[in-house]
Amino acid sequence: MSTNDKIIEQMLLEGTLTTQQSEYAIELLREGSDVDVFEAIEKSKTAFSIQTQNTTSNETFYPDFPQDLSDTLGNNSKDTLVDNLQTIEIDGLMSDEQAVTQDMDVATTVINDHTSSRITPETLSRYTTTSATGLESNVIGEGGMGRVVRVFDTHLGRNIARKELHHSLKRHKSRGGTSIQQRFIREARITAQLEHPGIVPVYEVGEDEDGALYYTMQELTGRTLKDALEDCNNLDERMQLIDHMIDFCQAIGFAHSKGIIHRDIKTENVMIDEHGQTIVLDWGLAKSISESEDIDTELVSNPTISGRTRIGVVMGTPSYMSPEQAIGDIHQLNEATDVWSLGIVLFEIITGQRPFSDKDTTVLLQRIRLDDVPSPSSIEPKVSKALCAILKKSLQKNPAKRYQNAALLAQDLQAWQQGGIVSVYEYSWQDKVEIWFVNNRSVALVSVLAMFLIMGAIVMGN
Repeated sequence: MSTNDKIIEQMLLEGTLTTQQSEYAIELLREGSDVDVFEAIEKSKTAFSIQTQNTTSNETFYPDFPQDLSDTLGNNSKDTLVDNLQTIEIDGLMSDEQAVTQDMDVATTVINDHTSSRITPETLSRYTTTSATGLESNVIGEGGMGRVVRVFDTHLGRNIARKELHHSLKRHKSRGGTSIQQRFIREARITAQLEHPGIVPVYEVGEDEDGALYYTMQELTGRTLKDALEDCNNLDERMQLIDHMIDFCQAIGFAHSKGIIHRDIKTENVMIDEHGQTIVLDWGLAKSISESEDIDTELVSNPTISGRTRIGVVMGTPSYMSPEQAIGDIHQLNEATDVWSLGIVLFEIITGQRPFSDKDTTVLLQRIRLDDVPSPSSIEPKVSKALCAILKKSLQKNPAKRYQNAALLAQDLQAWQQGGIVSVYEYSWQDKVEIWFVNNRSVALVSVLAMFLIMGAIVMGN
């Protein structure tokens, strides 16, 4: 794939170009007209003008956006990025030697480059846009790389969700496929390998008759943890969500046990379904811990349009990023990175807000790296001290000082919820006595009664 194609493909992925605009820009370049890639992009944006949508600091952002690209595309282009794929590119934080792309292992399965021989073509007419009730399906969600739609599986007679890679990306095939195709297949395969009640099940990955990739999964109905938090008005109501937080940690802990980290943990990526089950969504940025280099590095490890070498792509949502993510240290990401993000979610449940925020994403990342985490009790004085200790352990700047996986965090949260001993909290002897009485009320009551009876017998005897 040429450098021009990579630039256009990356912008399509980011959401700064529509499918029509990207195709038009590519055609202009292939016509041999005397225009460079940026002029072609500008012409395509003019020809197929769209209303841009600005993002907040919680969404995708490029903090060190190339100035010449910014000048070409306009100021709003920095903020016009796809909702569901959060990418931050950090400039100059890694050496060229660290940018060598290596083979990628996902759990115990090697994910090879995409070719049609590896992916089964779709059975003709298996999936339709009309449900069993005759209602037309609708788009569940859409981003720069693809969309999720509700379809009817005629083989099994049920509605399911189908995530589709945009058709325009199927033609960008280099030897073995593009990194976007590899990422899409990796997402499907990682999610499919993680068979757990708290992780959405994947049914099939394939190619449609036009050669575009897709995978199918369970259709979920309910609300996100973000929606649930927004409906809460006080600490007591937010504490009702601790069960879901524990389930969330257990699902991520299961992934950690399989050598997988999520890298995009946030309240929007957790669904509380209609049955009250907690389901972790969107494993698009997940990777194997044994994976030495992210497949996305290929897109930026060469000299860029600004003439500088950009090494190191960090995936995630800024306000949920760990300090190591914020500095672009992709080789240090591990289970503790996910634990930090879970800690941010726990902080939200306790206080109703995130510990770090700023409209300027570059400033936000700096605060994550350098500022102390605010005390939750300074925001919500009624919060349990033991719960604060769990939160403090999760949000240590040094990854080695955090819980080393999400399952350990889940264990302490469950112990706190059940009135047990939290491993990271230093109890006084009064605390321990109180916990014993709470957990052994029947024994305590019998002991007290027996003591009174004995004392009464002594008094009567005298």
